Amino acid sequence: MGEWGAFYGQVGPNPVATFQGAMPHIFRKRADWNVIELPCVENTEENRRLKEAMNECGLQTSLSGAIRHPKIRLQEGWDEYLADLAPPMRLKLSQAEHALRRVGPLSFHRWRPTGASDGKTVRRWDLLQHVAELKRASDQYSSRADIELAFIRDAHPGAVDLAAVDLCTLNIGRRTIAAAYSYVSNGILTPVLFVTDPQYAAHASDVLMGYLVRDGFMRQDSEIVFRSEHQDLAAGWTNDAATALTYGYYAWMSPQAQMLRLKQNRKKKLNTARGSIPTSGVSDTATTIQLFSPS
Repeated sequence: MGEWGAFYGQVGPNPVATFQGAMPHIFRKRADWNVIELPCVENTEENRRLKEAMNECGLQTSLSGAIRHPKIRLQEGWDEYLADLAPPMRLKLSQAEHALRRVGPLSFHRWRPTGASDGKTVRRWDLLQHVAELKRASDQYSSRADIELAFIRDAHPGAVDLAAVDLCTLNIGRRTIAAAYSYVSNGILTPVLFVTDPQYAAHASDVLMGYLVRDGFMRQDSEIVFRSEHQDLAAGWTNDAATALTYGYYAWMSPQAQMLRLKQNRKKKLNTARGSIPTSGVSDTATTIQLFSPS
């Protein structure tokens, strides 16, 4: 599923070495590759060796795409981070929180199971159902939403077992008005889906984001990396950015491959212009602590 996370790639304790070993094995087999793409590779010195591994197999590989992902570094403290936000952003957040509290008791709940290694593998399909209901009720609902929800449902049991699920809800009384479904690994949170009740959409997403970030500081997460399509939602919150690269090989004698190469180059120019650690908190968070003191 395209651009569902910031970075993709091989897994394991030494992913680049894994790739370097796999490429020669693949090309010892009979194959007639016209296109090979490695999308969403994190822009690090180690990962740039992937291009060298492809070149060593006789593939003239080039950088064919680059996408900037908004990022929040959680390396100071919540109070310092909040103070660094632009004054209009702090005012907007305060007003949104107070507006929702006038409707009813506001609470934030976070579920982050510790997985099979800890015997914590309850699936909590009820929480996932809240996400699905809000997604279908939201103004953003489309035919693609069913595909997204099906993907999350299918991956959910395995993600729970691996302690990779993070699910947050914002509630007024017993009513869930916003939710965020994310994956988490090694202290890095990658939100996959944000959904809000259309009735509270003007305020709920800001307040949910505030609680999500604040709780991330409490848990000593290291960073939150957003999907590129969440740039508008993340605007005003981010203090850093991450770049995802795409390496590609396109056979010169294949017209289809060259058309794809040109398309990727245009996409690269467009995106360039746009410019598991142990947690200190508990695995489940339920709080009514306010982001701001009542006025």
